[in-house]
Amino acid sequence: MKTKDLIAFIIMAIGSAVMAYFLPWWTIPFWIILVVVLMKLRTWPAIIYSGLAVAIVWVGFARWMSEKDTAEIIEKTGELMGGISHQHMMHITLLIGFITGILSGWFGGILGSVIRSEAK
Repeated sequence: MKTKDLIAFIIMAIGSAVMAYFLPWWTIPFWIILVVVLMKLRTWPAIIYSGLAVAIVWVGFARWMSEKDTAEIIEKTGELMGGISHQHMMHITLLIGFITGILSGWFGGILGSVIRSEAK
């Protein structure tokens, strides 16, 4: 892992956590795309690191919110989805966060490469 990639991963994770706390969930992919384009990450490292960053943040926030949940909304949602347990709902959150991060990193990497190729 290059130093630039590690710094980008940390920026993605911290920015995603701040955005998850203050803003709607759909702002996080825009943050990831912006970081990937501005840090000029290659596409494959951007896909991997952004997927991991978003997945970690989403599962962390889902866990934190489930601890505060007195109405047991996650269990009720799992029941509506065919009897999925609380732990499996966390796995689904992890998967959705990872896919969202992957798509954001992929789009940011492609967008960055297009911008760099047109600037030449």
